[in-house]
Amino acid sequence: MVRGAGVLAVITLGAVICVGAPPPTQLQVPVPESNPLAEPFKVVAANVGGAMAETTEWLRVYAAAVIDDWATVLADAQKLTKLFPQSADAQIAVAVGLEGTGDHEGAVTALRKAVELNPQHLTGWLMLVQMNFRLNRLQDAALALEKARELAPENVEILMSLAKAYVRLGDAERASLVLAGATKAAPGNVEAWVNYLAVSSRTKRSESAWREFDQLKTSRPEVAASVEKRLPAGVTRPLPTS
Repeated sequence: MVRGAGVLAVITLGAVICVGAPPPTQLQVPVPESNPLAEPFKVVAANVGGAMAETTEWLRVYAAAVIDDWATVLADAQKLTKLFPQSADAQIAVAVGLEGTGDHEGAVTALRKAVELNPQHLTGWLMLVQMNFRLNRLQDAALALEKARELAPENVEILMSLAKAYVRLGDAERASLVLAGATKAAPGNVEAWVNYLAVSSRTKRSESAWREFDQLKTSRPEVAASVEKRLPAGVTRPLPTS
């Protein structure tokens, strides 16, 4: 069973794609002061069941996470990994505690262990995406997003974030293909269409993208009108080739 589909709303992947983004070597990813894994973890923690959820250690982890006491989260989560060595949720709790106490590398390692234990843990993959974006590890972010896409193939936020990673890696062609999937999964999503046309304008898929947009004009003219209003300057239909 896929774990974590209900927490996508609280995981901010930053799906807006900047068409004029600088090369990956120039990218500076801002590092927020707060723990980026905190909110999704609180949602996950509230839904953990089984024997682990009844332990004193887990109750302390949950209570400490609510008040952002990451040192306590870490201490008790590490105990849980010994009591429940096959628990992905225990590893995720360790990751949250490590990130909260400033150990970014340790958090990544714990998240990797979590998704190894449970490859169906969507939230684990998305947390790993967050950490990789934060550390500017775009290739690793893309790989984790590909895994997330396997679990939620029509989730537009995941598709948009994957396209963003590919754009920043300099692979606009692949980003265009991913965004084409986003527009098919959610044909009414204006942001998906804007990014699809903008990114595709830099690829050999530009004419194809505009033909698909013509179909949108016929099937959903109100969506197409909103897309046209939001297209960045310079993103126009390519001239027909002779």
